Amino acid sequence: MSVRVENDLLQIKQIVIDMIKITTHQYEDMLLSIQKNDFELAQAVINMDETINRMEEAFIDVSLWKIAKQQMVASDLRRAVGFISIVREVERIADYAKNVCRYFIKYTPSNKLVHYLEELVAKVIEMLSEVSKIFEEEKIELAYNMPKYDVELDRIFKKENNELIEKIRDVKTKEEIKVITSTMQQLKYIERAGLHIISITELLIFIIEGRTYDLETPI
Repeated sequence: MSVRVENDLLQIKQIVIDMIKITTHQYEDMLLSIQKNDFELAQAVINMDETINRMEEAFIDVSLWKIAKQQMVASDLRRAVGFISIVREVERIADYAKNVCRYFIKYTPSNKLVHYLEELVAKVIEMLSEVSKIFEEEKIELAYNMPKYDVELDRIFKKENNELIEKIRDVKTKEEIKVITSTMQQLKYIERAGLHIISITELLIFIIEGRTYDLETPI
């Protein structure tokens, strides 16, 4: 690998790491906003999504330009293309935080309803922090521990979703049903964010080891 190619790859890797950290902060602020009824902070999370979108667009442009100008060997090209795929996953994860904050501003859910989201959001924040560590330090052994988060994510989602289904049966107005069903949709969004993190982990395995690996059904 030439010094120029190495520097280019380090530069675009750092941008991806920064995007993951920004998205982690976005989720932390999202959780804080719904816990503290902070509408201003919720709006800031929504606004941050546009920043992340612009970062994604700029990153792809820069990465494609660097790929085009350098004669990369297969391993370097694999890293560059893998970074682009990860950025697209990060952008989708950020979208879900925006959606939750829009729901919060629109419906002003009760603290009891917000409680159904808290544990799952906290788990996604934990997963984002872990995948950031794997990426930054390239500790591939940690990547193979990520399925335990997937199992826990599924457990929390099913528990909270089932409780919300039971709650619908007890409410009496259409408005209450609407708010609860929207809460269930946010729960699904957060679960999907976790699944995108698993996808990022699989991409990291591909980048570092040069092989595809399904963390849900290991070979």
